[in-house]
Amino acid sequence: MVPKQGQVLAVAQAPSRTSKLIKLKVSGNNANTYGPDIQDKFPQFFPTEPMVGERVEIECLAYGRLPLRYSWRREDGPMNPNVKYIDHNRRLIIPKARLEDTGIYTCIVKSATNTATKQAILSLKARPSFPHPLKNQHLDKGSDFTWSCNAIGVPLPTYSWFKNGVPLTDDPDQGITVNGNTLAITGVDTKHEGMYQCEARNINGIARSSAQLRSLSRSIFTEEPDDKTIVVNESTTLPCKASFDRSKTDVVYTWSFYDHVIDLTGRSNDRVT
Repeated sequence: MVPKQGQVLAVAQAPSRTSKLIKLKVSGNNANTYGPDIQDKFPQFFPTEPMVGERVEIECLAYGRLPLRYSWRREDGPMNPNVKYIDHNRRLIIPKARLEDTGIYTCIVKSATNTATKQAILSLKARPSFPHPLKNQHLDKGSDFTWSCNAIGVPLPTYSWFKNGVPLTDDPDQGITVNGNTLAITGVDTKHEGMYQCEARNINGIARSSAQLRSLSRSIFTEEPDDKTIVVNESTTLPCKASFDRSKTDVVYTWSFYDHVIDLTGRSNDRVT
């Protein structure tokens, strides 16, 4: 404010004072020895719910006096041989995660004076898959057979069975028993022939395995060799004939002398006359 002619402007100011000296004591690490301190929520996984077969990244982050040196350790098994380390080893990359990569991983951070460690558990989800698919079966009529269907998946899959696309359930009259991943057939007959399918399902996906079942008439001997006594250097004939369903299968005859299988191909010194 500028005073007008004939006016007087007065300014009042409180007197300033200085306090006594106060001692300040700082406890803890100084800047030269601070850390390393691994931050909350680390190590962390990307994606947060990884699947078998996906690229999985584990990241670690620490604060502290530089330089900080990062390294990783697997606590409960061998490290995946294909892992990669990037960003000064802060990030561990599994290019294609396997179910056996599930486990405990430790991030280790070292400074010039201190070391910090922190663990994280990698849990993998997995769509069902069949390491050993069903195989086609050619079974003797009247025989009993059990099919097993074993899938890998996380969480554990549930199973269903189908014949020619139709769901199967227990049917004692047809000799069918369904129990989870097993299918039992009692007294195999032509009525059991067809394409069978096992389905494994969990929240992550579905897998199916198929195989064909065929019934065969039992091969039976219609003529068998008898005990014989012959003179040295004489020839003899030992008959052997079998009956079988020629429309569905063929048989192979094999001769043996004690535990030695006789080679009838002519590529050995064995001779049958």
